[in-house]
Amino acid sequence: MLKIIYILYLNGIIIIGLGDVMLRQFKGIKWINNIPNFILYDYENNIIEYKKVEGVIDIKKEGLKKCNGYYDLVTHKYVVCPNFNSSESDNVKQCETCSNITGFNECLGCDGKYCRTTNSIAKEFCNQKHVVYIALFGNNKFKVGTAAEYRKYSRILEQGAIASMFIAETLDGKQARFIEHIISKLGYVLQVNSSFKLKNLVIDKDRIEIENILKKHYNNIMNDIPDALKKFLISPEINYCEKINKINKSIFSANDMQLSLLDDNIENTYDINYLFHFFLKLQDIIFSDLISEIRVVGNYDRSKGISVKEKNDKTFNYKRPTVFVNGDVATINCYPGMDYVYHYASLVKTYLAILGIKKKITVQFPTVQEIENQLMRSNINEIPKCKTVILGYVQGFEYLSNTENWLGTGDFLWKRITDDKILVGCKHSYWGDIAGYIVAALARKGVKRVIYVGKLGTLNKNYAPNETIATGNKSIFIDGSFVEWNNVFEDFNSDAIKNGIHYTLPSIIQETKEWVLQNREEIAFVDPEIGHMAKSAMQNGIDYSYLHIISDNLSKKFSEDLSNERKEDVLIKRKKLIKTIGNCLMDI
Repeated sequence: MLKIIYILYLNGIIIIGLGDVMLRQFKGIKWINNIPNFILYDYENNIIEYKKVEGVIDIKKEGLKKCNGYYDLVTHKYVVCPNFNSSESDNVKQCETCSNITGFNECLGCDGKYCRTTNSIAKEFCNQKHVVYIALFGNNKFKVGTAAEYRKYSRILEQGAIASMFIAETLDGKQARFIEHIISKLGYVLQVNSSFKLKNLVIDKDRIEIENILKKHYNNIMNDIPDALKKFLISPEINYCEKINKINKSIFSANDMQLSLLDDNIENTYDINYLFHFFLKLQDIIFSDLISEIRVVGNYDRSKGISVKEKNDKTFNYKRPTVFVNGDVATINCYPGMDYVYHYASLVKTYLAILGIKKKITVQFPTVQEIENQLMRSNINEIPKCKTVILGYVQGFEYLSNTENWLGTGDFLWKRITDDKILVGCKHSYWGDIAGYIVAALARKGVKRVIYVGKLGTLNKNYAPNETIATGNKSIFIDGSFVEWNNVFEDFNSDAIKNGIHYTLPSIIQETKEWVLQNREEIAFVDPEIGHMAKSAMQNGIDYSYLHIISDNLSKKFSEDLSNERKEDVLIKRKKLIKTIGNCLMDI
């Protein structure tokens, strides 16, 4: 576990781990003996230190901004800003003093046509042997770049490429930059941001196929560049970063949502981030070499195996599956539900595949009777009789109730809004079909209407996250069947509320790019519960409707998604939408 508490950076980075509070300024990542290390400035002791990037890393941003210092081209070492304690930068990584010391900023974006720097140190650095390389990233993205010869292998590691190929050697950086510029005109990008790298850690090609692809690109470059530059080309030196890729997958897959905060480019990394979001709350032991088999079962047992990462600052929806370890077998105990067990089994399988870890995975689905029995063992029957029950993100609507404290002594707690309306929250997740069983239990108690409030994803590219509320009267299931109902909110007058067809999908893992492309013309919204709740309501003869804040868009990239939903401006937007939903709840 990385034991760092605070890191100050251009964008105000805080890394939270274990141990005492320490100030650290993040300066970059350096590969040492094929292991990535954070380069950190120890503010209190005024030294540069290196920390291995390992374990689970929690990061969030803070407002404090400081100059990032500079890299000494002579000593090849990072140097802290001499004005660190007193000077704050304005949306730039360096203060004017550090920028002038290096002189290298004038070299950034150089195309090799003429030299722009007057700094003697930068000129000396440029007047040494350089190489030109092609780097291959996931999703078949190719980058052209240059590096000083003495650090060409380090440069490739820093790029985080799946494979690379050195294709040219020059006597100085100016010539290398010119070749880079010419090759970029052939369709090779000059930059690949961190968000793209994190989203494309896995490639479905073997080593031989990758080498053949790189050789083909080399031949194309050889044929297409001007004859005057061909003398600089060398026999391609291909580097397949097999070991480094495994390290990358192990570290960055487990922490991508957090590490993406070190990147200035905002990009939707919904898929891998969601994996991290779930596994952050499980015990690390299930991924260790000590475990050879992982069992995912429907068994609500919290007598032990509660992860220390489980949130304890929430009233509802915080209880996550527990992990029991017996020898080399780890059992993940999920609250009984077909979709919930399937979801976690899918997460485990996908996550292990990303990490390149092979383990036996077995799944034991609960029976209908086991699901119902578990629910009946709860305090759901203690919920007061009421015409309308509001489920989901009910803590957002506490302001509608005059009751100060949540009532109840079990997993279900409630607050009455009016004589015929009550808010009901639950401490454990009721994923997918579990929500349908809860609706059925409430119907048996005499409830006449269930309203589900929460958040979901959209496939409609025109619906911006945190600006739109979803509702509808139809949901399609994965087997092609569907359920329809009378939507009480269908005619409500609000520009923020959008009607559309919903898709009930058991797991986030099924929200593939192909699935989105196939369904985005017809389907507006997706989540695991809405269809199950509607179907149960129809079967039990009661009314049902939903209002959900759109939290992320699967068809179009927006600056806001699940990975940054705790940002202050996002919370402000959601507060406005919650107010709109609250008005709707009071009007029915």
